[in-house]
Amino acid sequence: MIYTLHTVTAAPRRWPEVARVVKSQGAAAVREAGGVFYGVWWGLLGLASTQGMVMVAWPDANAATIHAGKALAGCADIVETTLDLLEPTVRPTESTPPDRPGVYAFRTFELAEDDWPSFRDLSLGVWPTFEPTYDARVYGLFRNPAVAPPRRRMLLLTNYPSMAVWEKSRLRTLHTGGDSGAPEAKANLSKRLDVTTWTRVVIGVPA
Repeated sequence: MIYTLHTVTAAPRRWPEVARVVKSQGAAAVREAGGVFYGVWWGLLGLASTQGMVMVAWPDANAATIHAGKALAGCADIVETTLDLLEPTVRPTESTPPDRPGVYAFRTFELAEDDWPSFRDLSLGVWPTFEPTYDARVYGLFRNPAVAPPRRRMLLLTNYPSMAVWEKSRLRTLHTGGDSGAPEAKANLSKRLDVTTWTRVVIGVPA
């Protein structure tokens, strides 16, 4: 599967209408074209109040490229979009859409291609204790193929029950508001940060 992630800018005060059209007409158009409508989120942190994200799973890169615009359903209230194609790595292994409430963190990492094996293994080492400690769910770790070696850009999609839990889960040594939970996971997160060139996060809520 190849995933498309649109960052969508709506006209002022029109995001709720954009989300409604995307979830109804857009989702139907995606299904008709053979894709899986994965989700739509309104930006809570890291985006403007008029912005959100729309994600779809497609059978392959060709389908994703040809049909990427289907999800937006020609909505007249959309004034600008950007598109990223994403390749799943260790997660997800299937395209069942996320269905948990709460907040979703879309965290981008850039690293050296040579550091990818360490980054992958450290991530896999984090999740078994991190997820139950914070009632979190890692839905995906995706590669952005537009960034070529010697660089690699990844997108980590994680659900948390609330912003408070997301804040609590952050590394105490780097951010205020963290806690001492899941020490083994936190150690791996610190090591993963050591092989990361830069990272940023956008947080959305299901629309």
